[in-house]
Formats: sequence, C-alpha cells, structure tokens
Amino acid sequence: MKVAEELGADIAINYKTQDFVEVLKDNGVDVILDSIGGDYFGKNIEVLKEDGRLVYINAMKGPKVELNIMKIMQKRIVLTGSTLRGRGKDFKSKLTKEIETNILPLIENGKFRPIMSKIFPFESVSDAHIYFESPDQFGKIVLKMDS
Repeated sequence: MKVAEELGADIAINYKTQDFVEVLKDNGVDVILDSIGGDYFGKNIEVLKEDGRLVYINAMKGPKVELNIMKIMQKRIVLTGSTLRGRGKDFKSKLTKEIETNILPLIENGKFRPIMSKIFPFESVSDAHIYFESPDQFGKIVLKMDS
C-alpha cells in the first residue's frame, strides 16, 4: 500500500485485510476496471457512483454473477467487457498503433512509467516465479536474456 500511495494513489486498499466496499461506500468511484469477476460484481455495483462504468477484462473468480438489474438502471451504470483473444490481427494491429501513438509518448515524457519490481536473469525463471508469489512483489517482474 505504501508503494501505491508513493505513486500518487488517493486511497490504497489492502483487499486481504480491508473490504473495499466499506472503504469506498461513502465516496464511491466513477470507473472500475475489473479482472476478478465472480462475487466482486455485486461489490463493484455497490461502490459505483451514478453514471459509473464497469469494465471487465477477465473473470479470475468466475464468469457467473448475480445481477440486480434495478441497481444498474437506478445508477445508470454502463457495463462492458472485452478480451483480445477472439479479436483478429487487423484489430490487434490497430490497437498496437493506438498504444504507440497515445501511450508510448507518456512513457517517453516521464508522465507514466511502468514500475519494475525486480529483474531476473532468464536462467532464474523459477526464482522469478517464487518472487511473483511473495507479498513483497509489486509492479513488473522482468526476465532478462543475455545479449
């Protein structure tokens, strides 16, 4: 949580020790990008503000959810989802160009920088996996090939 706050997060929540619904219920949020699915669906609907957007990019806790359609309608929530798996080469090429145009300049100008947690030599891939599962891991783990 300290790292997230140092990076500029207004609120940092440890999902293992805190209920994000309790933390966010008074203020709510405008947009949720969810890769969890499952029982997080109802919680997400609960914390979204009116006219909020809920975007799914994965469903690690399962694709089936319980939906109270009235809550969606009352809050005028926009619910959407996407995956790249079923998309064609043309779509992926266009998306790559959009990232090159709109995201890479942010990185090059220092406005956005990916956080690398640790760099491992390629031969230490098993150590990288162990580190990935540790609570100390935050950000990207890089495997470096010898040049």
